[in-house]
Amino acid sequence: MYAQWNEFSVNSIYNPSVCIDFINPDRGISGGSGMIRTVDGGDEWVQLQPPIHWIYRIQIINDSVIIGAGNSNIIKTTDFGNSWTIINPGISDQIVSLFFVNPSVGYASTLTTGYLIKTTDGGENWTQIRNYEWNLSELYFVNTLTGYAVGNSGSLKKTTDGGLNWSNL
Repeated sequence: MYAQWNEFSVNSIYNPSVCIDFINPDRGISGGSGMIRTVDGGDEWVQLQPPIHWIYRIQIINDSVIIGAGNSNIIKTTDFGNSWTIINPGISDQIVSLFFVNPSVGYASTLTTGYLIKTTDGGENWTQIRNYEWNLSELYFVNTLTGYAVGNSGSLKKTTDGGLNWSNL
């Protein structure tokens, strides 16, 4: 049995999407060269006005909070995308991965400099955990300490100490 996919029109909105997240079957958001949101399972999409042009990663935290990343900035909304705040995480490289374990704890990694940064206050402030000689292009954490990553050339890595140390899988 194969999955069935449906293509939805986004009402002539130009938004080449590179990331998407849904909190339930109805409420979702997509980012790329702009941002769009649905509250009816994708039947209708509304264009949003994020404060940065390119959105590479986005995650819905709860019914009102969404956190995204584009270039070297983090963006956050507390009203499901109606207004946004730019948060400077203190790095100059492009953020390519963003993952929140819970509403407070999140991780992000960069494209070329190997930075791994962490927040413990819902994305308001970020601290650098480490600067690696390799890049973490995708992150997934199962809890605040244990996480998995895809690194350079497709290598798989695992941490059990919140990103301080990584082992090859």
